[in-house]
Amino acid sequence: MITNLVQYIHERFSLKASIAISFILFTAPFSMTNFQFAGLLAGVFSTFSFLLILRIVDDISDRRVDEISHPERGLVSGRIDVRKLKYMIGLIAGFVLIMNTELYLILFVLATSCYYALYFRYKRRISIIFQIPFINLIFFLIPVYAGIRGSARTEWPLILMGLFTWFSAMAHDIAHGIHTQGESHANGRDFSMTLGPNHSAIVAAGVYLLAMCTGMAFCLCSRNSLIFILLLAGTSVQIMYLCKNLIQNPDQPRATPFYIYGFTFFLIPLTGLMLENLIFKIMLNYGDSIK
Repeated sequence: MITNLVQYIHERFSLKASIAISFILFTAPFSMTNFQFAGLLAGVFSTFSFLLILRIVDDISDRRVDEISHPERGLVSGRIDVRKLKYMIGLIAGFVLIMNTELYLILFVLATSCYYALYFRYKRRISIIFQIPFINLIFFLIPVYAGIRGSARTEWPLILMGLFTWFSAMAHDIAHGIHTQGESHANGRDFSMTLGPNHSAIVAAGVYLLAMCTGMAFCLCSRNSLIFILLLAGTSVQIMYLCKNLIQNPDQPRATPFYIYGFTFFLIPLTGLMLENLIFKIMLNYGDSIK
């Protein structure tokens, strides 16, 4: 069973990138709470597990589509045993529950699990346009989870951060998948072909603008966010430049840069916030120790 999971991660879930993303997504909001090292490890592991399980289940649900557009993938070709991979999902989910033993954390994990169970059950009935916000809701929930783990509650700044990461993830999914009719996947059923590449590029730019607005609102509601807003200003200029090019020519070559820069748009400011808060806490503890 483990071999199937390792093969899947190697093919579809870059370990280095996923660990880094999980660490930043959880630690940035967690650094604003009652920071504890044990809670950090459990939170990062849980975040990584959330993202891994979602990727696996999403790929399993898309096997019929991938038989046409991506027949080389292990889940489609049979190199990866779907049944054994499902067993590994159950095992990972068990470890997540062990890492979240407090009642409010257990309730959060169960509520999140129920939400995604319903989503994947009815996914085929949901318009492709609405699937993107539904599947990416985890990016909103992670800051909420960090607040609950660190302080047993989530306040407005973390909710705004959740909106910032959620909008950013949605815009990334829309932007990097844009292509013309001639570049279309064999199945032809995706956001770009449903809404059209021109309209998709405009929607992506609009959602990025929403992310910028919620990022700025987060700064107004929180402290120690100077580095965050400076880095967000820099990544916003870059992403708007890419969006301008994409709107002018909505095709795959201009969509490809969003694979990386769509993530760095929000991960770089979050990294700055994380470092700023951690340095502040270290200096505060050091000042208390020498009094």
